[in-house]
Amino acid sequence: MIDRRTLLLSAASLGFSAGIARAQTRTTTTVTETRTVTIGPPIPLTPPPPVPPPRPIHIDTENVLLWPSMPPSGGGPLSTAHADAHGAVSDVSVPTLTVYHPPNPNGTVVIIAAGGGYRRIEIGLEARPVAMWLAAQGITACVLTYRLPPEDWGCGIFAPFQDAQRAVRLVRGTNIGVAKPPVASSVSQGAAVHGGASQGNPSRGMASPAAARPVTGPKRVGVMGFSAGGHLMGMASAQWATDLYPPQDGLDTITARPDFAALIYPIITLRPPYNDTETRRILLGDHPTAEESAGWSVEPHVKDDCPPVFLVHAADDKVAPPENSVIMAAACRRVAVPVERLLLPSGGHAFGLGHPGTPSATWPAQFLAWQAKA
Repeated sequence: MIDRRTLLLSAASLGFSAGIARAQTRTTTTVTETRTVTIGPPIPLTPPPPVPPPRPIHIDTENVLLWPSMPPSGGGPLSTAHADAHGAVSDVSVPTLTVYHPPNPNGTVVIIAAGGGYRRIEIGLEARPVAMWLAAQGITACVLTYRLPPEDWGCGIFAPFQDAQRAVRLVRGTNIGVAKPPVASSVSQGAAVHGGASQGNPSRGMASPAAARPVTGPKRVGVMGFSAGGHLMGMASAQWATDLYPPQDGLDTITARPDFAALIYPIITLRPPYNDTETRRILLGDHPTAEESAGWSVEPHVKDDCPPVFLVHAADDKVAPPENSVIMAAACRRVAVPVERLLLPSGGHAFGLGHPGTPSATWPAQFLAWQAKA
């Protein structure tokens, strides 16, 4: 097992030190937020006409192995993936992408990382409903079941960040999002689909990373993260040029830069006063140094090659305060990265796709319009 401080020193050699140096030497400035959008509940003037029930939508799904064999540095839990009654996954021994193929793919792919504080992955509450909704819009959704730092991986806290970087390369290097696989399972919208490895043999029935597909690649590859998954995808977007693992196959010669990033109630900073989060405790422990806190925050690493960013937060979020999105928006504007910040008047934390009839249900339509022009 590699010592956490040794891993952090390794991070500096990979390029994290540049972000830390900037964080240490930057003077404090006051940033005025000018693009906040506040969305409230709609107020209909007249009762809307009855809406006919939607026709059932059948989505083909496919599980794809993320790595050609054992993930870099080995290790991991001895048991197979476990999902609780709410669909939260842990004991991830085999990282995967679960691909939701729309009936008529439009060439855009979104890789989804659910939250869970890096202790579990809230696939049932966050990733799966969003994946089904995206597929219904013609967008291919890939739910990332990533390795969790507490589960004894040889590379320690780097495990989920390696998986996110590999996922972008995997999607770019195959025809995911362009054509359906020859054989896939079919589910109806809203059906329960396991987001990770199957029980028993964790790789049974899964496609290999290359899967003998032509390397046509989708038109666009975006990432979406919720809570801790927002931290994960924020780092994947800001640090895409930093190689986090040795090449495993030809896919690792492909760029890991996403075309856009949607961060929904994300954890962005691990620095005070917004560091009282499970994300910080899992990654850095109870008493990290200022250098460690800055190095594993997203905002110091945002450069002008970061993809466009869409941010969503509720004003009453007590778990990941909305200041996280303010900080990320300011970091993007500092280097002229396009950013849109949506501030909801209410919704709290972990609202996923949104609660019907509340402000939290408005963000998917806002995202859909934004990503079409991002």
